[in-house]
Parts: sequence; C-alpha cells; structure tokens
Amino acid sequence: MLRDQPSYGRDEIDRIVKSGITSTVMLKNRPEVYLLYLTAWVDEKNVLNFRRDIYERDKRLIDALASKPVYDIAQ
Repeated sequence: MLRDQPSYGRDEIDRIVKSGITSTVMLKNRPEVYLLYLTAWVDEKNVLNFRRDIYERDKRLIDALASKPVYDIAQ
C-alpha cells in the first residue's frame, strides 16, 4: 500500500515500526477491502464448525436464498 508513497521507503517504515508510536498515513490510492462474516465453515481437519450469529445476519441471507429470483437467466 505504501508503494506509491515516496516518503515511505523501507528505512522510514522500519524506523516508524521500531518507534512503537502509532502513525497515520494518507494513502494516494484507496485499497479494496473485503470483510467476511462467517458463522459456519469447514476447518483444516474437514470438521464443520458453527458459531452463534451474534450480528443476526444469517436469517436475512437464508430468506434471500429461499426467495424467488429477481430475474430468470433462462429467458
């Protein structure tokens, strides 16, 4: 992300990290960020895991998957 920031070379980044002080950098390019909220997944041992849906988003997803499609691609 700092590739296009000429004032943040490797030495400067190392200096900031070693200082232990939080530093804010205004980026020239906005990074793409994807957030995943999973309440079910298969782990590295192929075991299915479930967790409580603390944000209550599963019902909305289940309802959307069960509803009639908005459009029919066969037409």
